[in-house]
Amino acid sequence: MKHVEPPRTTRATTSAPTTAPPATSRPTTSPTRIRGIPEPSGPRRNIYEYQAADGALRVYLETLAERVLLSSRQALCLNLSSDNGGYLDRWTGLARRYLARTLRPREARFLEAAYGYAVEKLTEIALEDVERALPRGWRWKTQVSKGSTRPDLVLYRGEKDAAWLDFTSEGNVGHISRKAHSGWRTRGYVYEITYPPLDRSKITTDGAPAEGVRLRGVIRRLNARMERAYVLLKEALEPLADGRRKPSETRAVFQKLYADDSLGHSAIRSLIELAGLALADFGYTRGDATGRDKAAAVELVRRVYLPDVKQFE
Repeated sequence: MKHVEPPRTTRATTSAPTTAPPATSRPTTSPTRIRGIPEPSGPRRNIYEYQAADGALRVYLETLAERVLLSSRQALCLNLSSDNGGYLDRWTGLARRYLARTLRPREARFLEAAYGYAVEKLTEIALEDVERALPRGWRWKTQVSKGSTRPDLVLYRGEKDAAWLDFTSEGNVGHISRKAHSGWRTRGYVYEITYPPLDRSKITTDGAPAEGVRLRGVIRRLNARMERAYVLLKEALEPLADGRRKPSETRAVFQKLYADDSLGHSAIRSLIELAGLALADFGYTRGDATGRDKAAAVELVRRVYLPDVKQFE
């Protein structure tokens, strides 16, 4: 997922490129390439269909698209429940500083991206609400690593990952066509679901609770599960705390452990802190004394360890 500032001008044309399938047609069941940007569909015109073997997911997609738009409105109201240092907290912290005019210039360029991550997090938290719209025999998973890419949402038909979905700002439509992984071109169902770009004038701390009673309860339960996930994190990292590694060696170990070559020192230090372990035991001293990417670390813990927590509930 990638978030960028929307272009100031509207798109030059509202018709699909000649290489894209017409809005009324269906792509073949064995697509080989993504070409152009399809016409938006759905009640709110925020579903972009790149590949679809059939119309099996239509009701689910329309339900999910409405949820994404609701999340985009909820995120603008900053009385969100805390997610213990995750993407919701990162967004509300930046947005509150923006309203107070204390946002530093180097932080300001991350405001749109932080909003996008918050929208996607609120959508992810509410996925169980739209699960009922899935066809029989289908199930979902989020943030599933697929080689060099990680779709925001993967839908399984039986045991096969049949559909890849990406949530993105309307100003960034089409970015999945630039993703290198062949799965974006070979899966039977590929979609982008969009939300409006951030309107800074609509950020507010007033109004009714942003999520509603049920969603706040979901976030509280998620936080409770996360506390147990941190225990699993500590158990995984304690054997690595021998104090003999250099930071570069620690990074290599963590990248192998989590199968993520992009994992950087800042997120690694934050992981160590979340586990309640000493940074010095992993070779981090002096200027490396704190982690600065807690949100990314929290999301990694959620992705890796939370499924194990749910399995034993």
